[in-house]
Amino acid sequence: MRNFIVARVVLPSRCESCVRRLFRESVVQRVRICCWLSTLLLALAACTSRPVKQEPLPTATTLAAHGIECHKERTTGSLVATTVCTSAAERAHEADATQKTKDWMNNASAGRCPPNVQCN
Repeated sequence: MRNFIVARVVLPSRCESCVRRLFRESVVQRVRICCWLSTLLLALAACTSRPVKQEPLPTATTLAAHGIECHKERTTGSLVATTVCTSAAERAHEADATQKTKDWMNNASAGRCPPNVQCN
């Protein structure tokens, strides 16, 4: 008959499965306690943290004096609209790029028509 020493206590070998189950359960308990404590600490940190104060945007007249225009814009698929401000130079560049794209689309050749399709 074998004996096991656990915490300076000698146990007979027939208790081997009991000891293994006890250690396995204690490990599971420790993991559960750690998860619970980490969740509690995260919740405590979230509750105690202060939101960052955002500085308000300058007034529309101040922005207009500098040539800046702001408008709300919502990205495709987004439920939240964001404020987008652009300068006169940015708007001019965007208009130029749009015009170049339109010109390219109008002047692009599609190639010859296939023999089985009527082309206009």
